[in-house]
Amino acid sequence: MSMSEDGVQDIEERLRRGMARVLGPEAGVVPGEAVLEELFPLERRRELWKKWEVGAEIKLPLLDHSLSTKMGWFAGGFIAALFLLSALRLVGVPMPASVMAGGVLGVVLGAIGLRLFAGKAVEFPAGVRTIHDLAVRMEMRRQ
Repeated sequence: MSMSEDGVQDIEERLRRGMARVLGPEAGVVPGEAVLEELFPLERRRELWKKWEVGAEIKLPLLDHSLSTKMGWFAGGFIAALFLLSALRLVGVPMPASVMAGGVLGVVLGAIGLRLFAGKAVEFPAGVRTIHDLAVRMEMRRQ
């Protein structure tokens, strides 16, 4: 199915109107090419993102962790799994398919660590840099 240009324009218009509600009338009309990094300072991003969702009356995608943060947590999960499986082998616990078990356990431990111990997600969804990019992504997800 192809992406609807009208759908993108409709979403972008809703996002721009919502942005005007968040930023106030003094901001004027925010263009679709407006860079989100400039509109949402890091220290207030989560708060403003929620306000924008309410103002635009549309469900926005969740903010995310940076790729380096995710990779760090998953690498840590793999290292923890490696040590755990090595310790089990040392005490004589048989570990068939330990490479597969280590991989799965590493992903699980990394995901748990990311979810429970990493800071709050403050990055925009991957590939989203402008209001228009966000509208395209949201229309693609609707399809």
